[in-house]
Parts: sequence; C-alpha cells; structure tokens
Amino acid sequence: MTATRDGVISTARRFVGGTSTCRVRFMVRYTAWRGESVRLVGADAALGAWNPDNSVPMRHANGIWSADVNVPSGRCHEYKFVLFDAEGRFQAWQGGSDAVLAVYRSDERLEVRDDWSGDPTLSNVLTPPSASDAAAGVAPKLQSRQARLLHMLSCLAAAVNAADAADETHAKRLAALAAAVDAAQQAQQ
Repeated sequence: MTATRDGVISTARRFVGGTSTCRVRFMVRYTAWRGESVRLVGADAALGAWNPDNSVPMRHANGIWSADVNVPSGRCHEYKFVLFDAEGRFQAWQGGSDAVLAVYRSDERLEVRDDWSGDPTLSNVLTPPSASDAAAGVAPKLQSRQARLLHMLSCLAAAVNAADAADETHAKRLAALAAAVDAAQQAQQ
C-alpha cells in the first residue's frame, strides 16, 4: 500500500466507519400552543426511521425543546422536527429541507441547535472538549452544521484526489517500465 493510500485510509477513518456512537443533544426553539409537543425524527433507526409514530420525544424548558440520542458515529444523519397535538397525534413536519448532521467517528458528544424555520444558516453544532482537553482549558468548538458537513466532505475529497493523483503517477511509471521492458526484449532479439 502506498503512503498516499495510507493517508486516504487515515483521513477516512477520522470521519467515517467504526461501530461507536455519539451522544447528540438536539435542540430547537419553538413556542408550542394548546399542549402541542415537538419530536425528533430522521433516517436512522435511533431517530425513528422517518416514521413520526416512532419519533423521539423532546423535553421543553424556556422555549427550547431538546432530546439526547445516541447515534452511530462516522456517518451523516438526516433529521427533522415534527409537531404533535395534545392528544399525541402527528400534526406537521418542520418546514424547509431535511437537516444533515455530520458526526465524525471521533465525536463523543455534540449539541445541535436548530431553528424551527429549518433555515440552515440559523443552525450550529457545539462540540464539547474531551475531559482531558477541558482540564487543559480547551474551549468548546462552535460550527454551523453546513461548515461541519463541508469540512468532512472536503477532507474526504482531498484524500481521494491525492490517491487518484498517486494512482495516475503510479500508472505512468508502470507504463514507462513496461515500455522499457519491451524495448529491452526487442534489443535482445
């Protein structure tokens, strides 16, 4: 395996794969009326597999709805918030496109802060430092969901491009070697 391939694998392992989970606190600001409640639903089984009846109940405090969910690390998770009435019947999906959260393989805990409007520019992700980093005074990292996703994708794309470039160089070297071997064989004849 080439050093470049090792680099691709190392980069990919920082972001994807593995069997670990990450504890994510999903939060959304919403003013409920008449006993309504907000729930969380998404593509992953831990988020209800897009079935509002299997959605994750959320707690309410000071205008913020929140739920803590363990999701698989090393993946991107699509999700939305849904509204239920006082009798527990599904009422509505959150507006806007599905939200996408990139959960790196190394993530242990995240806090996602969303807006009911579904506007991705009003959403951010807080990554608390590990216990040892916190003891050393490292502050939590705050990013937009979009920036986090783009960072994951750009690192993976750069690693793949580097591997492709190495493969092309390797292929050129093999072609030159094959031509040299052919020339040597012809010279011996």
